[in-house]
Amino acid sequence: MSYKGLTCYITARQAMEPNKCSIWEWIPWQDVWNWVKGQTEAEAGKGKWSGRYLFLPIVNLFRQHPDFDPNTAYGES
Repeated sequence: MSYKGLTCYITARQAMEPNKCSIWEWIPWQDVWNWVKGQTEAEAGKGKWSGRYLFLPIVNLFRQHPDFDPNTAYGES
């Protein structure tokens, strides 16, 4: 990939701090939304969450921008 003279090489993902992050993986946007909703409900006392807990800045991104969709924002379908 190359953008305005900058070349990017996509290589294997590696967790650089495995004690803080056990895995890197590509996740469909809708799955992340579902995890945010489940985690938010559990934090509000509406049941136990058995899914993945997300990094708080990611959760806050969804909470602060609930209408954001990268496919729409970046013209992908």
